[in-house]
Amino acid sequence: MKLIGLSLLFLCFCMDQLKAQETILGKVYAEDSTLITDVKIQIDQYLPCVSNSEGEFTLIRNDTQLVFRPKKIHIQKPGYLLKTWLYGDKTLTIILEPSLKLEGKVESKDKLPIPEMHIMVVGCRGIRPGVTDAQGKFMMEVPKSLPINQNTVMIAYDSEKYRSKINYEVFISKDNWINFQVEFVPRLVKRVKILDEDNKFMPNQEVFIDGIRYLSNHMGELLPRHFITDLSGFKFENYLITRLEYDFNLSEMRVTVRLPKEGEEIRQVELKALEDRLIRSQANH
Repeated sequence: MKLIGLSLLFLCFCMDQLKAQETILGKVYAEDSTLITDVKIQIDQYLPCVSNSEGEFTLIRNDTQLVFRPKKIHIQKPGYLLKTWLYGDKTLTIILEPSLKLEGKVESKDKLPIPEMHIMVVGCRGIRPGVTDAQGKFMMEVPKSLPINQNTVMIAYDSEKYRSKINYEVFISKDNWINFQVEFVPRLVKRVKILDEDNKFMPNQEVFIDGIRYLSNHMGELLPRHFITDLSGFKFENYLITRLEYDFNLSEMRVTVRLPKEGEEIRQVELKALEDRLIRSQANH
């Protein structure tokens, strides 16, 4: 009898759980009403869904005490972007549009790659920005219906805000390759720290700042000879820069680097006249 009672209690618990759940049905369409399969869909904080062979998906909600009103929807499907969605009567309809892949590079006035710059096309709402890698290259997707030409307005910005004041020119080729030539407003840099991607300091490393060669001390630090510097003027012979962090309060730059991967190139450094000599850091501790 005790066992039967426990079984009934467990059954009641399961029934309550089922009652507490809500099922949202959805379909994914292209603009021409064609159903789209294998679309990964992320709706607010819920677990991702994937559309099946009929373009359908199901979202199970446990927080039924809250009215379901989708606020953010992200999709992953090569060649497509989210255009809009409609929700009503526990049915969610998602409409996608074809995408166009844009690629390009962000370089300084001295042709050095600039990592961690964000690129956006003005007028494209909800589009993820392109972010440059250690070689200054980026890729982003925009609606295929958007004309890309020399009249297209594009912006480059730094999410960390320490390089927010920049001047740049944009060149767009016929094959949608985009080249940004960036010039940063010079900043006061009194000290530079060099780190690897594990956040460990790197001693005895050669680094070029505005064409002058330095060597970091045993703590991975150095003092620039010229305090005022363009923040794009950092270069290594054997490493790629992956991150630049500027501390306004200390006037200090933290430079994170890594070894190049297979196929990645490091641009050669062009030294300024009469400045081709090694300057060792005299940083005090």
